[in-house]
Amino acid sequence: MVVACEVRSVGKWATAFAGLTGTSMLLISVACWALVWVQQQGLPESVMNEVVNPSLLPVGRYQFVAEWEAEKDFAHKIGRKVEDPDASGNAAWEVRVGEDTPNAHALFGPYAKVAPGDYIAFFRIKLLDEPVRDFAFELDACVDYGRRILNSVEVADLDLVQGKFIQIPLAFRLTRWSSGVPSFLAGQCFGSD
Repeated sequence: MVVACEVRSVGKWATAFAGLTGTSMLLISVACWALVWVQQQGLPESVMNEVVNPSLLPVGRYQFVAEWEAEKDFAHKIGRKVEDPDASGNAAWEVRVGEDTPNAHALFGPYAKVAPGDYIAFFRIKLLDEPVRDFAFELDACVDYGRRILNSVEVADLDLVQGKFIQIPLAFRLTRWSSGVPSFLAGQCFGSD
């Protein structure tokens, strides 16, 4: 499996650790936005166009919180920086099954203080190989430097689209001020007022 990651942002409704084990290739990017429970507003068209099933997104007004690049803003235990003309900055973070250690974090950090609220992080991921019907990776939102997981999602290679970036949202609720908020594979984060 090859995984390339590109982390782009964090905000209310955020997320993040990833342990990769599957047998396919991926490119990844993350975004986070804040959510106000009114209607689904504020998410850029570029994000909405890459969400596989937008009807499953929480309804509300999204507010951008932060953005990070996987290849330069995160710590890494496995993988490498690669060129990708479809990624922001033309670079992504790649992880390969058979070359990289399974069940290790491709990306973690950066840790930031954020206010209590509802967050959603969008992980931008591209599958490079044919899917083989296998577990690909897990995304999670953590606080206290990874000691407390707020939410997580397992992603199979069949959840991805070969050769095309898609956005994978991960929602979580932060109930108190905390440092060590999520690490991301790649993407943008949005939050709510």
